[in-house]
Amino acid sequence: MKNTIKLIGIIAFALALATTACDGNGGGNGKGGGAGGKLTVNGLPSGIDDVQVFAAGTDLSSNSAWIIAVTDSLSGTKYPFEAYNDGFSGNVIGPLLNSDHQPWTKSGSFSVILLDNGGYYATVNFTNGNATVPFSSFTAVTFP
Repeated sequence: MKNTIKLIGIIAFALALATTACDGNGGGNGKGGGAGGKLTVNGLPSGIDDVQVFAAGTDLSSNSAWIIAVTDSLSGTKYPFEAYNDGFSGNVIGPLLNSDHQPWTKSGSFSVILLDNGGYYATVNFTNGNATVPFSSFTAVTFP
């Protein structure tokens, strides 16, 4: 059941990103050049296949809270989505890109979720889109 809920959320999120992928001239995926920030997670376990960054204070503590955050971001009501990963290299995640597929370079505290068959969340402090944190700072997402 929890894999089905995660899959539904990922599909909805992917569809939202795909609808913004056009460059406005009917072509291209809109990915920007240059480097977005990177998240380095020391001790990152294998199996993490997606990372999403949300505005500070976004509740990501449960699977249902994460789905609400994604839904709210898609509707533009609250908890704006900030960035997603565009690749992995070991424990380095990135570049991080915003919803317009441009390099993400913001600074401050943001809510971050690492996704696998479950998920892990934490508040992470970024400087110019970059952060380094231990995996131990993340807490497992609960499934109601």
